[in-house]
Amino acid sequence: MDVVKRSPLVKSPIADDHSSDEKRVTTAGEKAFAPEMEPAKKLIQQKASFRHVESAAGSNPAVENGFTAAPSGLGGDVDLLATGHLPAVHSRVSGPRQILIGREATFEVHFGNQSTIRAREVIAQIEVPSWVDVVDTMATSGVIQQTDVTEEFSTYRWQLQELAGQANETLKLKVVPQASKPLKLGVHWSHASVDSEVLVEVQEPKLRLQVSGPEEVFFNSPQIYRLTLSNSGTGVAEEVSVDLFPPAGDEKTISTHQIGHLLPGASKTVEVELMPREAGKLSVKATASALGGITADAEKDIFCRKPELEVDWRGPTKKYAGTVATYYFRVRNPGTASADNVDVGVRLPRGAEFVSGSEGHLMDPTKQTLTWNVGSLLPGDDRYMELKCILTDSGTNRFSVTAATAKGELTDTKSADVSVTALAALKLDVIDPKGPIAVG
Repeated sequence: MDVVKRSPLVKSPIADDHSSDEKRVTTAGEKAFAPEMEPAKKLIQQKASFRHVESAAGSNPAVENGFTAAPSGLGGDVDLLATGHLPAVHSRVSGPRQILIGREATFEVHFGNQSTIRAREVIAQIEVPSWVDVVDTMATSGVIQQTDVTEEFSTYRWQLQELAGQANETLKLKVVPQASKPLKLGVHWSHASVDSEVLVEVQEPKLRLQVSGPEEVFFNSPQIYRLTLSNSGTGVAEEVSVDLFPPAGDEKTISTHQIGHLLPGASKTVEVELMPREAGKLSVKATASALGGITADAEKDIFCRKPELEVDWRGPTKKYAGTVATYYFRVRNPGTASADNVDVGVRLPRGAEFVSGSEGHLMDPTKQTLTWNVGSLLPGDDRYMELKCILTDSGTNRFSVTAATAKGELTDTKSADVSVTALAALKLDVIDPKGPIAVG
């Protein structure tokens, strides 16, 4: 197909066959012709190009879960997704510096969080010498339990699920020493590690390509097709381009158009104006591609209708000079579309004398030409013409028959050679004397 400027299209009637309810009478001209010949194949080069019209637009998603992030750019920009900070947990133990054996004393274990970051799973291990009796434990929050007893120490576990920012918690231990020696309280603590967690949306662009336009076109008549490209995914399709493969084309006829970025939910339309240069079944193919190996294909089968003209003749190829010869001429449309305003002309040989022609003929004596206006020929239609003439010149006499549309888009010409033989010129003189003639 060729690229043409966009212009209004003239529609022609489309018919694959035709019929009539009237009974058809076979003429002498039809009987003179053998079965029809197969139409020849036509191969025409094609080209195409296109322009685009933009439409619609998409939207950018937001980052959630408490982390603020700038919108991601198309050029691979790195954005801040999260930052991490540690809680500032401290501990202290308070109580009397001297106590008496056998007398109850109270010690307090304090935990505080000086930062605004919460501490999770705070666990304190408090070791009390085995010769000290622990008579009571009480905490402002959490769970206390004795976890281990050895010959040297008894271990108490104080577990806090959470120590909020700027919060303080206290554990009270009431003890009674049973021996006179230094009392050593061991406090060991820990909290869960601090992790940063972000939710990143993984986007996927998806391309979809559609071809829309008429399924039937006419030969040498421009037609508009639309390639609609859309992004039905969640991500931006980057550096999108469309390749058009016109029917019967090769790599040199591929047309490429750069679309650019296509946002999610957006679509763009490419208008393609094609000029059919080949009759029969054709196919318009297109491929869209984007960064990341994203592709989409589309194909549309179309049928191109084309009218055709074909002329033929029947009659004697040998004649005697001065005798009447009868010839039949036929014009037919072996194509797939109507041929309109068809004329058939026959040029007589030099020296030929016109006798008669079938109905509708016009004779031009100066040009020795007979013309019939056939009108429209639907696909498969034919018309027959009859000519009677006298050939006077000996030797080869040539008839030329031409069928053509009014504007000359379609034409076909055939020639018919007839061998003419001249008759001998004889003269007879009869002498009839007056009166009898004497014998001897």
